Amino acid sequence: MPVGTAVAVAVFNTICNSLNTLAFTAASVNRAWSETGLYISVPIFAAGILIESISEIQRKAFKDNPRNKGKVYSGGLFSYARHINYCGYMLWRGAMALAGGGWVWGAAVASLFWFDFNSRAIPTLDAYCGNRYGEQWQAVKRRVPYVFFPWVK
Repeated sequence: MPVGTAVAVAVFNTICNSLNTLAFTAASVNRAWSETGLYISVPIFAAGILIESISEIQRKAFKDNPRNKGKVYSGGLFSYARHINYCGYMLWRGAMALAGGGWVWGAAVASLFWFDFNSRAIPTLDAYCGNRYGEQWQAVKRRVPYVFFPWVK
Protein backbone atom coordinates (compact mmCIF):
# COMPACT_ATOMS: atom_id res chain seq x y z
CA MET A 1 0.00 0.00 0.00
CA PRO A 2 1.47 3.38 -0.93
CA VAL A 3 2.22 5.80 1.93
CA GLY A 4 -0.43 8.28 0.77
CA THR A 5 -3.09 5.59 0.77
CA ALA A 6 -2.01 4.38 4.22
CA VAL A 7 -2.28 7.92 5.58
CA ALA A 8 -5.74 8.34 4.02
CA VAL A 9 -6.90 5.04 5.58
CA ALA A 10 -5.52 6.09 8.98
CA VAL A 11 -7.30 9.45 8.80
CA PHE A 12 -10.54 7.79 7.68
CA ASN A 13 -10.38 5.26 10.54
CA THR A 14 -9.64 8.01 13.06
CA ILE A 15 -12.67 9.98 11.86
CA CYS A 16 -14.97 6.91 11.93
CA ASN A 17 -13.81 5.86 15.38
CA SER A 18 -14.12 9.42 16.71
CA LEU A 19 -17.65 9.72 15.32
CA ASN A 20 -18.60 6.41 16.97
CA THR A 21 -17.21 7.68 20.28
CA LEU A 22 -19.14 10.95 19.97
CA ALA A 23 -22.30 9.05 18.98
CA PHE A 24 -21.92 6.80 22.01
CA THR A 25 -21.53 9.79 24.31
CA ALA A 26 -24.53 11.61 22.83
CA ALA A 27 -26.73 8.52 22.67
CA SER A 28 -25.99 7.43 26.22
CA VAL A 29 -26.93 10.87 27.55
CA ASN A 30 -30.10 11.03 25.41
CA ARG A 31 -31.10 7.39 26.07
CA ALA A 32 -30.94 6.50 22.36
CA TRP A 33 -28.37 3.84 23.24
CA SER A 34 -29.62 0.47 24.44
CA GLU A 35 -28.13 -2.73 25.74
CA THR A 36 -30.20 -4.63 23.18
CA GLY A 37 -28.32 -2.87 20.38
CA LEU A 38 -25.05 -3.83 22.06
CA TYR A 39 -26.06 -7.49 22.35
CA ILE A 40 -27.12 -7.61 18.71
CA SER A 41 -24.04 -5.78 17.47
CA VAL A 42 -21.45 -8.05 19.13
CA PRO A 43 -22.14 -11.17 17.01
CA ILE A 44 -22.54 -9.03 13.86
CA PHE A 45 -19.22 -7.34 14.60
CA ALA A 46 -17.54 -10.71 15.22
CA ALA A 47 -18.95 -12.17 12.01
CA GLY A 48 -17.92 -9.12 9.98
CA ILE A 49 -14.38 -8.92 11.31
CA LEU A 50 -13.94 -12.68 10.77
CA ILE A 51 -15.33 -12.54 7.22
CA GLU A 52 -13.05 -9.66 6.27
CA SER A 53 -9.95 -11.07 7.97
CA ILE A 54 -10.31 -14.68 6.84
CA SER A 55 -11.09 -13.71 3.25
CA GLU A 56 -8.03 -11.46 3.07
CA ILE A 57 -5.79 -14.13 4.66
CA GLN A 58 -7.07 -16.69 2.14
CA ARG A 59 -6.45 -14.35 -0.78
CA LYS A 60 -2.97 -13.44 0.45
CA ALA A 61 -2.00 -17.11 0.79
CA PHE A 62 -3.17 -17.69 -2.80
CA LYS A 63 -1.32 -14.64 -4.15
CA ASP A 64 1.89 -15.55 -2.25
CA ASN A 65 2.12 -18.86 -4.14
CA PRO A 66 4.27 -18.29 -7.26
CA ARG A 67 2.17 -20.84 -9.21
CA ASN A 68 -0.78 -18.46 -8.97
CA LYS A 69 0.93 -15.50 -10.60
CA GLY A 70 -1.51 -13.79 -12.96
CA LYS A 71 -4.51 -15.73 -11.64
CA VAL A 72 -7.59 -14.25 -10.02
CA TYR A 73 -8.56 -15.69 -6.63
CA SER A 74 -12.10 -16.99 -6.23
CA GLY A 75 -11.71 -19.68 -3.58
CA GLY A 76 -12.49 -19.78 0.11
CA LEU A 77 -14.94 -17.12 1.21
CA PHE A 78 -14.60 -15.42 -2.17
CA SER A 79 -16.44 -18.41 -3.66
CA TYR A 80 -19.60 -17.14 -1.91
CA ALA A 81 -19.41 -13.51 -3.10
CA ARG A 82 -16.85 -11.77 -5.29
CA HIS A 83 -16.35 -8.91 -2.83
CA ILE A 84 -17.11 -10.67 0.42
CA ASN A 85 -14.31 -8.78 2.16
CA TYR A 86 -16.27 -5.55 1.63
CA CYS A 87 -19.37 -7.23 3.05
CA GLY A 88 -17.42 -8.18 6.19
CA TYR A 89 -16.08 -4.64 6.51
CA MET A 90 -19.58 -3.14 6.21
CA LEU A 91 -20.92 -5.57 8.82
CA TRP A 92 -18.30 -4.82 11.46
CA ARG A 93 -18.33 -1.06 10.84
CA GLY A 94 -22.15 -0.97 11.05
CA ALA A 95 -22.14 -3.13 14.19
CA MET A 96 -19.54 -0.91 15.80
CA ALA A 97 -21.72 2.12 15.09
CA LEU A 98 -24.81 0.32 16.42
CA ALA A 99 -23.00 -0.60 19.63
CA GLY A 100 -21.72 2.92 20.11
CA GLY A 101 -24.50 5.16 18.89
CA GLY A 102 -27.72 3.19 18.69
CA TRP A 103 -30.00 1.95 15.95
CA VAL A 104 -30.14 5.10 13.80
CA TRP A 105 -26.37 5.63 13.82
CA GLY A 106 -25.73 1.93 13.11
CA ALA A 107 -28.17 1.92 10.18
CA ALA A 108 -26.71 5.17 8.83
CA VAL A 109 -23.12 3.89 8.91
CA ALA A 110 -24.01 0.48 7.41
CA SER A 111 -26.05 2.22 4.68
CA LEU A 112 -23.19 4.58 3.90
CA PHE A 113 -20.76 1.71 3.38
CA TRP A 114 -23.33 -0.34 1.44
CA PHE A 115 -23.89 2.61 -0.90
CA ASP A 116 -20.18 3.44 -1.25
CA PHE A 117 -19.10 -0.11 -1.96
CA ASN A 118 -21.92 -0.80 -4.42
CA SER A 119 -21.79 2.52 -6.27
CA ARG A 120 -18.06 3.28 -6.28
CA ALA A 121 -15.65 0.64 -4.98
CA ILE A 122 -17.11 -2.52 -6.51
CA PRO A 123 -17.69 -1.07 -10.01
CA THR A 124 -14.14 0.31 -9.99
CA LEU A 125 -12.68 -3.01 -8.85
CA ASP A 126 -14.83 -4.93 -11.35
CA ALA A 127 -13.46 -2.77 -14.18
CA TYR A 128 -9.89 -3.24 -12.92
CA CYS A 129 -10.30 -7.03 -12.65
CA GLY A 130 -11.96 -7.18 -16.06
CA ASN A 131 -9.01 -5.36 -17.63
CA ARG A 132 -6.37 -7.28 -15.72
CA TYR A 133 -7.79 -10.81 -15.85
CA GLY A 134 -10.06 -10.68 -18.93
CA GLU A 135 -11.90 -13.97 -19.56
CA GLN A 136 -10.67 -15.32 -16.23
CA TRP A 137 -12.65 -12.60 -14.44
CA GLN A 138 -15.70 -13.22 -16.62
CA ALA A 139 -15.55 -16.91 -15.63
CA VAL A 140 -15.38 -15.94 -11.95
CA LYS A 141 -18.43 -13.69 -12.41
CA ARG A 142 -20.37 -16.58 -13.94
CA ARG A 143 -19.26 -19.02 -11.23
CA VAL A 144 -19.80 -16.57 -8.34
CA PRO A 145 -22.94 -14.59 -9.24
CA TYR A 146 -23.18 -12.82 -5.88
CA VAL A 147 -21.33 -9.52 -5.77
CA PHE A 148 -21.36 -8.32 -2.18
CA PHE A 149 -23.43 -10.59 0.02
CA PRO A 150 -23.80 -14.36 -0.48
CA TRP A 151 -27.13 -15.45 -1.98
CA VAL A 152 -28.18 -11.85 -2.69
CA LYS A 153 -27.87 -10.59 -6.26
